[in-house]
Amino acid sequence: MSTKELKRVLGKTELMGIAIGQIIGAGVMSLTGVAIAMTGRSSNIAFLVSTLFVLAAAIPLVFVNSCLRMRGGVYTQTNIFLGKKWSGFYIVQYIVGSISISMFAISLAQYIITFMPGVSVKLVSVIVLTLFFAINYFGISGAAKIQKAMVFILMSALIIFAGFGVFKIQPGYFSQPEFMTNGVMGIFQTAALLVFATGGAEVIVDVSGEAKNPKRDIPQVVIVSTLAVALLYGVMCTVAAGILPIDQVANKTLSTVAEIILPRPLFIYFVVCGAIFATATTLNAKIGTCTKPVLQACSDGWFPQKLATLHPKYKTPVYLYCTQNLRQLRWRVQFLWLN
Repeated sequence: MSTKELKRVLGKTELMGIAIGQIIGAGVMSLTGVAIAMTGRSSNIAFLVSTLFVLAAAIPLVFVNSCLRMRGGVYTQTNIFLGKKWSGFYIVQYIVGSISISMFAISLAQYIITFMPGVSVKLVSVIVLTLFFAINYFGISGAAKIQKAMVFILMSALIIFAGFGVFKIQPGYFSQPEFMTNGVMGIFQTAALLVFATGGAEVIVDVSGEAKNPKRDIPQVVIVSTLAVALLYGVMCTVAAGILPIDQVANKTLSTVAEIILPRPLFIYFVVCGAIFATATTLNAKIGTCTKPVLQACSDGWFPQKLATLHPKYKTPVYLYCTQNLRQLRWRVQFLWLN
């Protein structure tokens, strides 16, 4: 089989759902408090500066993807510019790095069991991973639709937090000493940390082979999704830092402020949909994209050709999904057993 046989069904909205779901992770719930501790109420500026870092790093990717359909994603890009040897090195470390998918499943399970006391984390994490494996097994089109629905719910939760809170920001937001508590250098140091929260849109490069018009859509989606999420983060951070004294929100999660500004039903909605769906969208995006570079590497001879077999109907890499799922289950069980 070849990546040429993948179904080209992802339009701009589907790619946007994957990109936003990958960018918004559960980290924003906790990193906002860390950012406030590092630079005070100028943490919103740090979020925007981090976005400039992310976009600057994405410039080569944007230009290359505006010219080529790279069916193996960044693996193909590495092959083009550095040669076969280095693309092989890249795909090996890429596979090792994909082990982190199991951590997303564990995190999601830990959020879920707070509403299901007494249920095993191992059991829930296995069910979660199997569910998203099944969603992606039956085709990228269905997985992308589910992703869009989850992203819509996630974004609604974050917008509710920002919308309710923006009218409760206290006067004197830019007053010293709570603004720029560590000067300009503090903003840049915080921005460097927040790259982990504002980056991630480049993951859609790995589904270039399934995009309808990747040369037009992928560059646009990378830029637009990153800027849109960064602006939302900036407003949320302003709310988080502008209502309570800094010492009450520094190193705290967003739920500290959310509990004050939101009615109880909306607070529960924010906590559930903000935390659970932030992790779920990231997990679904990773599972849906991470097999495509490996699929191309199989076609190039780095791994057994049998692993590149596509489902005759759904055109998904069935063997890679199965081996990936089993590998993640093994690592998850080992991690939970050791801890």
